[in-house]
Amino acid sequence: MRKFEKIALVACVIAVTISFFPALPALASDEGVEQLRREFEEWKRVTEKKIGELSEENRQLRLRMEQVTGDSGDDLSPALAEKLERWFEGQRAKTGLLEVAGEEGGFVRKVRLFGGIRERIEFVDDYTDYNSTNDDKAGFVDSRIRLGVALEFQDWVDALIEFQNNSYFGDTSSEFGPNTRNDIEDDIEVYQAYIAFRKFFGTEAEVRIGRQEIVKGTQFLIGNEDFYSGLSFDAVRVMYEITSLKLEIDAWWARLSDNFADAAGNNRFDDDKRDFFGLYLTWKGIHDKIKLIDALEVYLLFVRDQTENLNDASTLATTLSPDSLGRLYVNDFVNEDRWTFGVRTHGRIFDDVKKLLKYNFEFAFQFGDAGSAGAFNAVSGAQIPGAGSGMSGGEIKAFGMEANLRYQCRAWRFKPAIELSYTYASGDHNPYDEDQGTFNPLFQNGHRRMGLADLFQSENIHALGLTAMFYPFSKLEIGGGLYFFHLDRTGDFAAPAAVAPLMGKTSHVSDDLAWEFDLFINYRYSERITLQIAYARVMMGDAVHDNIESMTGNGSNDSVNRVYLNIVFKF
Repeated sequence: MRKFEKIALVACVIAVTISFFPALPALASDEGVEQLRREFEEWKRVTEKKIGELSEENRQLRLRMEQVTGDSGDDLSPALAEKLERWFEGQRAKTGLLEVAGEEGGFVRKVRLFGGIRERIEFVDDYTDYNSTNDDKAGFVDSRIRLGVALEFQDWVDALIEFQNNSYFGDTSSEFGPNTRNDIEDDIEVYQAYIAFRKFFGTEAEVRIGRQEIVKGTQFLIGNEDFYSGLSFDAVRVMYEITSLKLEIDAWWARLSDNFADAAGNNRFDDDKRDFFGLYLTWKGIHDKIKLIDALEVYLLFVRDQTENLNDASTLATTLSPDSLGRLYVNDFVNEDRWTFGVRTHGRIFDDVKKLLKYNFEFAFQFGDAGSAGAFNAVSGAQIPGAGSGMSGGEIKAFGMEANLRYQCRAWRFKPAIELSYTYASGDHNPYDEDQGTFNPLFQNGHRRMGLADLFQSENIHALGLTAMFYPFSKLEIGGGLYFFHLDRTGDFAAPAAVAPLMGKTSHVSDDLAWEFDLFINYRYSERITLQIAYARVMMGDAVHDNIESMTGNGSNDSVNRVYLNIVFKF
């Protein structure tokens, strides 16, 4: 046991002993109970402060060790080192720039200020049309600023509010004039704002009401899109943990959209709603029975779409956008009821001083009522003739899966690692009928999932990836990746969304979609600042090439290039 661990243990024992025994004679009265409660709260405050000081001391020791030895401390076992790293990352995430304890016995126990700045200098070429005849190069600086405050009250009640600004440099400047951004009131939005009831009515449940992030697993279906503008939900959420079984239960209802009035001003609160329900179970107790499995996750999701028009939630602008490049969705179904049942498991096959081999596997099946509206052209918004128009009773039947295998040789210099990934998402064999076979990635975090270009999501696709990394020292990661993309259904011209406007122009038979080459450097400049330099090149295959030739008569489709420097500062 290290020195700081012994100090922490002794401090906790002394604090408990001193605070508990003086209160024993007074326990028989209500006043004694209240006194004990106050002393316990004071002990908790002091202990938390000591833990924070010890954590800072340990951080300084680790930094000194890295400076002396040039590495991150190989005397620790790999498993312990990774657990410590996860713990420190969690503590850094929880620790704000300013954290103030409230007055003893006051209404507010703790105030924490937090936030972050993300600046991305980016250049893209042929990102939307993949055609060498058009000059669509673009360079911009994408900016996101967040500032929030978290309050901890008495009686196990917390509140959090976080504001966000998304913009790019010069987006509100007049030509050759001053920046006018300060004249616009709606640049700042509420990203998160919720009340949390811990120990809800004396139970172990936590109830969280308001706008909040919901992140699950590897974000295959539920993520926060943190690389871009972020994703949060207006939701009511209940979280409960059965500690004896090591079982975590998370259930929620989120309102995705609610059109409160139509064009004529009539009240529409009873119509045009989209809701998202979820039940997510995480069983970590399985590790006690099967050592190769760290956790087993089972979930049931339900999205109900009661809208009567083109889904604005799933139809994004086709023009180049700094925040959502080329993400196009064209399918729309009235009164769609989409259920998703999924299972995820992950663990380590071996983990020792010399090597690490870990895996992740997730499978999801979607079913339900496909509705009756049909498909729409992504460019014009017009309904595609015959594409399910007026039909009803269609069924959803779609599949998706993701598998990852990572191996690292810790005994070698620079600790090289390789990762093999495979993603499958079903497509629709006939987009003109009432049935829907295209897998919907729901609220997937698509960044780096299938390459750094972020062109494709999990829909109508087979994606095979191979990534290699090495670590010259603890703060630096250098790597490259190679990805191959194939269509699942060549007749599904509505997916993948990034190439949807080009599909259906010819009766193409090729499933060769694209392949991608990536290079990246990740560097942890400090405890709160990270840098990433990345380059991605995507070469389109015959499936895109044949359609471009059918549209333009020119078969010389061009490669997609993306280069960026991403800087993230969090406090």
